[in-house]
Amino acid sequence: MICIKNMIEYIMQQREGLAVYQTDDIHYYKMSALRFIKNKCIDAFFTYEGYIKSCQKHLKSRYKIPVIICDEMMFIPLGNTRTYETIWINYPALRSICELTNGIEFTFLSGRVLNVNINRTSWQRQTEDLIRIRNTKVKHFHGH
Repeated sequence: MICIKNMIEYIMQQREGLAVYQTDDIHYYKMSALRFIKNKCIDAFFTYEGYIKSCQKHLKSRYKIPVIICDEMMFIPLGNTRTYETIWINYPALRSICELTNGIEFTFLSGRVLNVNINRTSWQRQTEDLIRIRNTKVKHFHGH
């Protein structure tokens, strides 16, 4: 069961620092989005670097790999993960996705809307990778 109270919807850099948009609040941190993601990985007992290396081997994909931390945190980077301005979308927090002529409109559980100029094909590949990773993790956790 996914709890939507205080659920992270997306994270992005702002003038004030890293903005973590949650269903009912916004928190600011003095760190990069990648550092925030790496800290969440450590909190879940794995390293970001090991996770990415494993995904690259199994997915045959090298860039913009979704990071699944738990059922409530499945982050999809909308750009290069090492780029300061990259927005990370938390997939379980999405209510709807609408394709626009110049990108995608994301609507989150809170009703918050985010318009991003990204390629639909790239987003689709990343969501397919996320589903493959999630299914593989579930299979390994519950046995073969």
